[in-house]
This record gives sequence, structure tokens and C-alpha cells, in this order.
Amino acid sequence: WLPFDLTGVEKDPTLFPSFDAQTAADLTESMRLFILDIFYGENPTIENLLTAPFAYVNARTAPIFGVAPVEGDDFVRVDLDPTERAGILTQPALLARHAHGDQTSPVLRGLMVRERFLCGHIPAPPDDVAATVPEIDPNLTTRQRFAQHRADPQCSTCHEMMDPLGFALETYDATGAFRSEEHGEPIDTTGMITSTRATNGEFDDAVDLAHTLAQSEDVRSCISKTFFRFAMGTEPGPDLSCTQGAVDEALARSGGSLRDMVLAWITSDPFLFRSDPGAAP
Repeated sequence: WLPFDLTGVEKDPTLFPSFDAQTAADLTESMRLFILDIFYGENPTIENLLTAPFAYVNARTAPIFGVAPVEGDDFVRVDLDPTERAGILTQPALLARHAHGDQTSPVLRGLMVRERFLCGHIPAPPDDVAATVPEIDPNLTTRQRFAQHRADPQCSTCHEMMDPLGFALETYDATGAFRSEEHGEPIDTTGMITSTRATNGEFDDAVDLAHTLAQSEDVRSCISKTFFRFAMGTEPGPDLSCTQGAVDEALARSGGSLRDMVLAWITSDPFLFRSDPGAAP
């Protein structure tokens, strides 16, 4: 559902000298532990998954999370600053995975939010459009460099759906570490969610975006559909609309419980029974 494995992911050693293969592996494990804690913990809800301000850190990852130093390789659960981080969306492994080696990527991050949390579809750019990353300019913030995407009519339709979501995550560098400035300029993380059924609206920053998504029916339905796709190996098409509706109702009744969602899907007829392709309808 959500790619966060940093195996093979490298960062510019000049810009990020402490980010090596072991740090990447530890960040991956940190996010895995976070997800397991949510799913098997006392509050296994989608809301908690998206807003819980805690993490598992060790000596290598504590600096990236911006918490007090810890010793050793073992992971320790720590509370995070709730004004800086909220839930899975601000986990460094996810942020580092959706970034380049030397800079952030509002496009990759925004696309991730649009597709993985809102189940939106962004088409590939036209063949005659060069999908290149703007060169780093020490006089411009990333948001300013990427403004051309939304000014170009060939690009604006799709980038309006992605870039604002990615700009919300600009307070995290290419390794997922928090920052408030870029090139000495304050980072503008404000934006608006558009082109959704029930989630459109403004947000101030990544934390505000995470809390907005946590309350969204679109997000709950998207996560539910995604679980079904991975469990069954197929898309939940129109013939499964009744089952999807029943699962969504189970989610709503349980306050968005991930465990109840899984239970509703694995006890549904489409999961338990397979139709005979040669049988009469």
C-alpha cells in the first residue's frame, strides 16, 4: 500500500553525511514498528495511524526525528513534537523514499498522498512534455522553483492535484528531518485539497493535512479498497460495491478501526468464496 522500504535508497553524502545504508534500514524498521504499534495497540484506528505523534528511534535515527539522543541499536518508543509530526505521513522513511538524493520532491510526495490516501489517478505526462526536476537555485525555495508546473497549461491540471499536497511536506528534508527554513527563507506549507468527493479544503501544514485526512471518508474508503486489492490480487469493481459499502459501514461503526476493516473484508463472501467461471449466472 505505502512504499517506505529504503533498501537501496541513497542520499548525497555531502549534504547528508550521516545517511548511510544502516540508517536507511533503521528508518525502515522504525516505520514498521510504528505501523505494528498502531494495528496491535489500544487504538488501531485510521485516525490514530494518521495523527499519532510518536516513533521508534535508536541512536542513528533519533537526530532525524529531532528527539533527545538515545544509545545503542535497540529501538525505543518516544513522543514527538505534535506541532512538527503527526502519524504515518510524517515518518522519515516515507518522506525519504519519496524524495531525491539531493533534494525533496513535492511531486513524488504529493503523488503519493493523492494516490495512496485518496485513491486519485494522475495520468502520465504527455510525450511532448519534459518531466524534469527544476535545478536547485540557492536563491529560491523548492516551492518557488516548482511554480512553473502550475503556470504551464500543459502541466497545471495534474500538478494542481499533486504539488500542493507535496508542498505541505516541505518542512521535511530529503531524509525526513524537520526544517522550518530553506535557504534562509521560511517554508510555505499552506495549500488546498481539491478534486475529491468529500475532503476538499484548505490546510496550513503537514500536521493539519494529516488531521484533515484522518477525518476523511475518502481516505477510509481508499485504505479499505487498497487492502482488498492486496488481499485479493484484484481491484474491487462495481460488482463488489455492496461488499465495499458493508466494509465502509463497519469502518464507520467502529470509529475507523483497522482491525474491524480487515475482519469485515476477510469474512465477506467475495473473500471466502470463489465463483465457478463455467457456472450459469
